[in-house]
Amino acid sequence: MSWQSVPLGEVFEIARGGSPRPIDKFITDDPDGLNWVKIGDATASGKYILSTKEKIRKEGLSKTRAVEPGDFLLTNSMSFGRPYIMGTHGCIHDGWLVLKPRRDDTVSQDYMYHVLGSDEIKARFASRAPGSTVKNLNSAMVAETSIPLPPLEEQRRIAGILDAADALRRRRREALALLDTLPGAIFAEMFLSSRPGDPERPTQPLGDLVNAVSGSTPSKSNKAFWNGDIPWISPKDMKTDDLDRAILNITQEATKTGKAKLVGPDVTLIVIRGMILAHSVPVCDLRVPASFNQDVKALVPRKGISNIFISAALRASKNRLLSMVSNAAHGTKRIEMGDLMKFPIPFATEAEQEIFVDAIAAVAAQRARFEGASHDGETLFASLQSRAFAGEL
Repeated sequence: MSWQSVPLGEVFEIARGGSPRPIDKFITDDPDGLNWVKIGDATASGKYILSTKEKIRKEGLSKTRAVEPGDFLLTNSMSFGRPYIMGTHGCIHDGWLVLKPRRDDTVSQDYMYHVLGSDEIKARFASRAPGSTVKNLNSAMVAETSIPLPPLEEQRRIAGILDAADALRRRRREALALLDTLPGAIFAEMFLSSRPGDPERPTQPLGDLVNAVSGSTPSKSNKAFWNGDIPWISPKDMKTDDLDRAILNITQEATKTGKAKLVGPDVTLIVIRGMILAHSVPVCDLRVPASFNQDVKALVPRKGISNIFISAALRASKNRLLSMVSNAAHGTKRIEMGDLMKFPIPFATEAEQEIFVDAIAAVAAQRARFEGASHDGETLFASLQSRAFAGEL
C-alpha cells in the first residue's frame, strides 16, 4: 500500500519550551498558578500528562511556552523522541518540544502517538540529532522528519490494532512488576508480621549468621589479571537481586596473588562504600563464583543459614540500613562493618528458611514464564508497528 510521506512540520506547529529565570523565584503554591511540566510528571503518567507537581506564577508565562490538551510533547535530549500527550493546560521548559496539530480533521491522536514513539521515527531523529554522547533535537530537525500519513480512517484502524497490542504488553509488564514485590511480601508475612497476641519474633546479630569477606582491586596495570572468565563485581553491577555476570572480569592469576578474593556461589553481596549509599544500599545474591572490589562485602552464610534469607532480611530493612550510612574521611559514604555485623536479623529455623527459599524459587519460576511472555509481547508489538507504518497491516 502506498501512502503519502509528509514532514512533521506540515502536520504540526513545532516549538521549543522556555523557562523564566531564576525558576525558583517563579515556583508557587498558589492553586491558580500555571502547571509547570517536568519530566517526572510525564514518566509518572505514561501516555498522557494529566497533572504536574509544581506550578509557576502567571507572570512567568511570557518567558515560557503554553501547552494545552491534545498537544504532543517530546523530550529533546537523552531519552529524546518519546511522545506524551497533554491532558491538561500548562507550560514547558526548554527540555521539551511541543507539537501542536495544525488541523484536527487530518490526524488521529492515537495514530500519531504510535508514529512518534516508533523505533523508525526515533532512528530518524537520532540520525539528524548532533552529538555523539548526548544527542539533542531542535524544532527544525523534527519539522523536517517525514512520517507516513495514511487517510484518517486508516490511521484510526491502525491505532486500534496497536493500542490493543500495547495494552497487552503493558499488562505483562505490570504483572512482572507485581511479581517483583512478592519476595518482600512473603518475607514480611513469615518473619516480620505481628498479629495481636503473638510474641515478637526474636532477632540475632548478622555477624552470628555470616562471615564477612572484604573485596579488593587487582592492579589495573597488570594485564595478566584482567579479561579473564571470573566476574569482578563492583557497585555498578549490582542493579538486580541476582548476579551471575559483571562488566569486568579477572583471571585466575589475579586470585592466586591474594589481591582478589574468590567467593560463591550462594553468598550475599552488599555495597558498604560509595556515593550510591546516599539513596540505596544494594544487596544481591551471587549465583556464580566471583570476585569483587573494596566497596563491596561478601556475606558468606554459616552452616544452616540461607543466603536467600539473609539477602531478603537486609532488603526488608533498607531504611534502617540507610540510617547507618555515615560520611568518613573526605566525605566518602560508608557503612561501618562493626555496625553491619550487629544488624538485627529475624530468628528463623532451618525449616522456616527452607520454606521461604522454596517460595522464592516458585516466584522466580513464575517470573521466568511471565518474562518469556513479556518478551513475546514486545516482539509482537515491534512487528505490528513495523508492518503498520510500512502499509502492510
